[in-house]
Amino acid sequence: MVFADYAENIRQTITQPNGKIINCLASGDEYYHYLHDVNGYTIVQNPQNGFFYYGVRSGETVIPSKYIVGTINPASVGLEKGVRISEKLYAERRSLFKAPLKSVQGTPTKGLVNVLCIYIAFADDNVFTNNRQYYKDMWTATDRPSVKDYYKEISYNSLDLQIHHFPDSPDTITVCYKDNHPRNYYLPYSVTNPGGYTTDRMIREHSLLKSAVEFVQNQIPGDVDFDMNDDGLVDIICFVFQGAASALSDMLWPHAYYTFSHAVTINGARVGGYFMIPEIWYGVRTICHELCHLFGAPDLYHQAWSGKNGPDPIGNWCLMCTSTDPPQSMCGFVKYKYNHWISDLPEITESGVYSLKPLSQPTDNLFKIRSPFSRTEYFVLEYRKKEGRYESSVPGTGLVVYRIKTDVGDGNEGGPPDEVYVYRPGGTLTDVGNLSRAAMSSPERITLNDKTDPNCFLWNNGQGGPGGLDLFNVSAAGDSISFEVKINHLFPPTELNYSPGNGVVDLSWRPSIAEGLQTYYVYRNGVRFGTTALSTFRDNDVIEDHVYTYSVTAYYEGQYTGESEKSNEITYTPKGIQTLPYKEDFEQPGHGWRIKGSVEGFQWGDPATLAMQTINTSKFLGANSVAAGPGTVCSDYAITPRLNLVGKNKVYLHFDYSLKRWQQVDHLKIFYRLNRYENWVQIIDLPTSGYGDEFKWRKYNLELPANCYTAEAQIGFQYDDGKDMGYGAAIDNVVIDEEATSGIETNLENLTINLYPNPARDEITMDISGTPNGRVTVKLISIDGKTLWSKVCQYHMQRQETINLKGIAKGKYYIIVETADEIIVESLIKQN
Repeated sequence: MVFADYAENIRQTITQPNGKIINCLASGDEYYHYLHDVNGYTIVQNPQNGFFYYGVRSGETVIPSKYIVGTINPASVGLEKGVRISEKLYAERRSLFKAPLKSVQGTPTKGLVNVLCIYIAFADDNVFTNNRQYYKDMWTATDRPSVKDYYKEISYNSLDLQIHHFPDSPDTITVCYKDNHPRNYYLPYSVTNPGGYTTDRMIREHSLLKSAVEFVQNQIPGDVDFDMNDDGLVDIICFVFQGAASALSDMLWPHAYYTFSHAVTINGARVGGYFMIPEIWYGVRTICHELCHLFGAPDLYHQAWSGKNGPDPIGNWCLMCTSTDPPQSMCGFVKYKYNHWISDLPEITESGVYSLKPLSQPTDNLFKIRSPFSRTEYFVLEYRKKEGRYESSVPGTGLVVYRIKTDVGDGNEGGPPDEVYVYRPGGTLTDVGNLSRAAMSSPERITLNDKTDPNCFLWNNGQGGPGGLDLFNVSAAGDSISFEVKINHLFPPTELNYSPGNGVVDLSWRPSIAEGLQTYYVYRNGVRFGTTALSTFRDNDVIEDHVYTYSVTAYYEGQYTGESEKSNEITYTPKGIQTLPYKEDFEQPGHGWRIKGSVEGFQWGDPATLAMQTINTSKFLGANSVAAGPGTVCSDYAITPRLNLVGKNKVYLHFDYSLKRWQQVDHLKIFYRLNRYENWVQIIDLPTSGYGDEFKWRKYNLELPANCYTAEAQIGFQYDDGKDMGYGAAIDNVVIDEEATSGIETNLENLTINLYPNPARDEITMDISGTPNGRVTVKLISIDGKTLWSKVCQYHMQRQETINLKGIAKGKYYIIVETADEIIVESLIKQN
């Protein structure tokens, strides 16, 4: 197994075969590292001619383009920045380094541990830059940050590292083992490096290390025990090679490795795992990170080239994610699970006031709280205090809350999902938020729950959702920090939803996982109506046009006995098949539209109940992403009753809508389906209705596709916040009719448009008539909402526009005529 700290923008110098010197950078970890220029364009060497080229993706890997580095501006020829190998190939490279010879739990984390350091130079190297005393101080100084001092403090004085440096050397210089091969021998083969390796890189590396060990064997005192856990293997051995790291070579990049192919022993213990560092990176920060791997800890950072990279899970709150200089502590969970310097993870199971000491203290420094919504995710709380030699490097002081996921393996290397994630303001499933402000304390941030920013969202298969943590009254930071927790043992069911049928309605909800659950009570119109042990229930007694409200409770027995609070309430009005004209103004609860009825989707109400600031004082359907919270996905269909559209020539959909968009994450789309058992088909992705603090309303007019003129057609309005915290959307005054009118109460349509010929080939003519309020924007868009042509005009009477369709693929498109108050949409068919 190999571990290494992720590095970015390490200076490198490469030389072209023609002698031109290129200054560039390197980034990556042990599994994959690569060269790039200052603007992020990848650089790779062509082994056939030795030149360095800008890289391009080819299948799973990166190959040289036709452009030699230093001869062109890569942006001017359209090259892509940051080209890297695929996630699949990265995973394969990672797996090649894993071996079972020595487990990561094998190195002792307590008591005396002897560390062996061996210094190596290549045949053509100069002497080491620094003398031996410099390296001794790096490991054992007491008046400044050092490796021994760091682990003594971080382990609460339970780990004592003794460092042994070889070959023997005066402190004024650094004597090293001098290899027989030059540095280029350990670089890849190319025309300009004919002695480099092809497939035998590991053989060369292990032969080098074998020779280095054998060179110093006779100098090592025989009474030093390098196998303190008696597993037959050397506990810790570090090889330091002269010079800089090279992104061209896996060997000449910092790494730890857990297999050794030669049977070489030191005082009776076989050399197994080791880590190898270039002289230029040989520092306290890097060594502490690598040693922490040997003490059991995995990496907690994300691989930057992963297609599912996701937000930084922890940042500077843990040595194993983003290490600092001087190095900060690893987070408490790592100390508990992997390093075993914290022996207990006490669980809070009752409501009350609790306190924590700083993580730098050996006791009372960690708490666990279960999530009532998950058996695989829970919360860990710790108090970080920005003080001292090492903890002064953390971003702030206060209570830090982590989410732990137990079923994703060790660490975050394949994440998301992550084993360890820290909550921070603005953090969501997709946004990193402000990691430096993760620590909570009075007076700035004193609460954390499902409605705060951040909220305690779970991973939940990538869908987010409530975590159920209720943390409040966090105190000011001092020698300790206190907080209150509310634990609800009688936890209610959540996410109640329904699916209508012929004369029936099927209810379903997210089941409780709390201990002692016996049954669920189903309430209809406020009265207990049924009992079930399942998380589903069918009501077989529903009548058309009657309004039904449903909620569910959970009943528990055992240590905590009683009935929970009610779940969210949903309203269902069974409707028969509707005929045209169909009109709905949403003023009454019996509208018959299918919605979630919770903060995760559309709800019915007025601006006050929906927390949506708007001049529309009537009732409507609204989805409020802000109210749902940054960690809760707000996504839902608002679905019409079934509509009989058979035999119609043209059917128009008219409605008022409001849509504010935050950084392009909010979307409101219109779909149709042939009946309630068929899949949805998208019609259009709506533009925003306006900007500003208030939700601005616009009228929309759309001819429905003839494909949906069936006996049980349904129209669906889908709002989706993109798994981020957007704004929201609302709809009102829906009319579906054979006439092109607008709205329920009054006809405010000022424009009419006519397209011909339709279908069209090379061009289409559009007649526009009416008296709009202000300017008119005309757009040609694709079915996925991409604008292909647009024009802004001022119309006061009939006007004609001709749109060139040459170069546009055949298919269905839309002409949109947009004013300040309304939007009219007409479809067109492009033929070849």
